[in-house]
Formats: sequence, C-alpha cells, structure tokens
Amino acid sequence: VLMRECFVVLGWAQVRRLFPQLSCVNSLAVNGQGVNVVSVHDLVAEPAGSGSFNANQPSLYAQCLAERIKTEKNPVRLVGWSMGGMVALECAIWWPQYVSELILVSSTASFVNRDGYQAGVEPSVVRGLQETMKESREAALKKFCMLVALPTRLQRGYLSEYLDALRDVSDEQLLDGLQYLADCDMREIVATRLRSAERFSV
Repeated sequence: VLMRECFVVLGWAQVRRLFPQLSCVNSLAVNGQGVNVVSVHDLVAEPAGSGSFNANQPSLYAQCLAERIKTEKNPVRLVGWSMGGMVALECAIWWPQYVSELILVSSTASFVNRDGYQAGVEPSVVRGLQETMKESREAALKKFCMLVALPTRLQRGYLSEYLDALRDVSDEQLLDGLQYLADCDMREIVATRLRSAERFSV
C-alpha cells in the first residue's frame, strides 16, 4: 500500500499548539501515516502583504504551502480547515500534481457572501474583526472564539489557553489573514477547473 503524507492546514487564528485538542485531526494519524500540522500563519515568513488575493495567480499562502509539499516523494493528502481549506484548495488548483486528495472542513471557495452567493458569512463579520483587531487584539480573538463556538459555550479556561497559544502570532499576521478572508473568491476558477475535468473524463 502506497503511504502518502497528510498535511493538515489550520485556519485563521489557529495554531499547532492547539493540535492535541483537535480530535478530528488526531484521528488521521493511523496506519503509520505521517501527519504534518501547519497553520496558515506558519506558512509565510514575512507576513506583510500576504493577505492580498488575485484570482489570476496563487496567493502567497498557497505558494508557500506548495513549496512545503512539493518536496515529498509522492503527492500528498491535503486537509484544510476554514481558511486553511481555502489555501489548500488554491494549492490543489494551481499545483494538482502535488495533491492526491483534498479534504475541506468548514471551508468554501469564498469566505464571505457576495452577489448571488450566500454560502459564506456576512462581510460585516470580517470587517468587524478587522476593526476590533486594530483596537484590541484580545477582544477580536475573544469575539472570534465565541463565533466559532456558537451555538455552544466555550469551556471554562479555554479562552485563556487559546490566547496564550496565539502569543507568537503577530497582529500583522492576523490582519493579513482577515484581508485574505475578505478578498478571496475562487468560485470562478473552481467552476472552470471542474468543467475542464468533466470534458477530459467523458
């Protein structure tokens, strides 16, 4: 049986220190399969401008992810959560030769709702996080945690642990990630690639 490396790409404001608490990710470490966990914030060494998105070229996040996986002997399994799924999807679109399987968890081709598209969140949610980040990092991260946890409540003590886990992620990295979430729209390129795949499979 050909064993393939699995790369799990965590989303905005999520880091590897929280990995042991993610049972859905831990369950992938079976049959000796290598599991590599990376946050979108780990991908880009110099975050300035990494949040910019242009549908005609891969984002800096996707480029850096491709650099990581292309060194593997065989194409890898990519598992992306939220923004991590968007970056994984980008990577699979631009470098399909490096990806054997793509699994998206709570992810979409566009994070925010747009004209004729209601599968995301309201743009005001992302704008609100951006504005809050500029005033108070802690308040923004608390707000994000509460949004993710809905409709349940956060476990006692989790918020402090979460904020501590993110201490090495800079404000600039967080703001760049929010800009990516606000701007990224891969609907057209995904549709184009799917139509091409259908033509070749007939």
